[in-house]
Amino acid sequence: DMASHSLAMKVARSVLARPIISRTAAVCRADLIRNNCSRTLASAAADAPLFDADVTALYVKIFNQMRPTWQRHIDAMNRHAASPPATVLDIASGPGQPAAMIAETFKSARVLSSDFSPVMVEQAKKLSTDLGLKNMECEVLDMTDMVNIPSNSIDVCTASFGYMFASDLGKALEETYRVLRPGGLLTATMWIEMPMIPVAATIMEEVLGHAPPPPRINPLSLKQVSSFAVPLKKAGFEQLSSDENIVNFDFGTDPDFSWRIGTVTILSKLKELAADGKHGDVMATAKKIFARETATWTNPATSRLVSPDAVYRLVVAKKPEAE
Repeated sequence: DMASHSLAMKVARSVLARPIISRTAAVCRADLIRNNCSRTLASAAADAPLFDADVTALYVKIFNQMRPTWQRHIDAMNRHAASPPATVLDIASGPGQPAAMIAETFKSARVLSSDFSPVMVEQAKKLSTDLGLKNMECEVLDMTDMVNIPSNSIDVCTASFGYMFASDLGKALEETYRVLRPGGLLTATMWIEMPMIPVAATIMEEVLGHAPPPPRINPLSLKQVSSFAVPLKKAGFEQLSSDENIVNFDFGTDPDFSWRIGTVTILSKLKELAADGKHGDVMATAKKIFARETATWTNPATSRLVSPDAVYRLVVAKKPEAE
């Protein structure tokens, strides 16, 4: 009714008048200089995977092809939320495309794009500026310790292929639960099948001459339904839906570009191996193996290298209403 709508608008305006990041973050940033702010944003970022400019640029190009997956989050918000969100936290936003799309869609919402990697956050800031998104903020943030975000302050948390990066998935979900308001939504995507992963594994094994150790970050670590559903429930969430979707990646027609973007998940490691000089011409070897392993991916009509279906799951969950 009109009275309820008026009250909701007043609450929304009150929330929008406050920044998502609390004063604690500002205090922590000041304390960085003195190195005495316990578990600050910078200490979290120090443990993050490092991406040089080359790898970051390739991730940006990958992310640009994933708009259909970002749209799934927005569709879920429209389907499950009683009203448009006033505050959205995008966890592990990388170079910011998921958060930017949300900010473009919900123009009255304050959207926080967060990531563990300072390099990625700088890319997100640039994107926000380029798009003129006044309602998008960008911060380095550890999803397992979001101390600078007040409890019960966020309407929707989104995580696009991000929870596999958590050092402790249980803690990450507990923190997500804490910052969400009662009745708030979580939308999260995770990979089920990723054609580039076995290709990358083959490259690493042949370059090293033996099977590589298990990766610190496994993009398929949440492939099994229970691997996410169990800690989700333990954190206190009520799961609303779970469905599978597909996306394909276009690696273009230039073989040099194709192999680099197709191996972006291991490119930093390949560069390290090339630098130590113990494994021959690592980059040339990797390029040759990539061409061999993806020979059937080329579209004969366009000569473009396009991946087979990458399958992902979208999970939507809710923090129960306060009793």
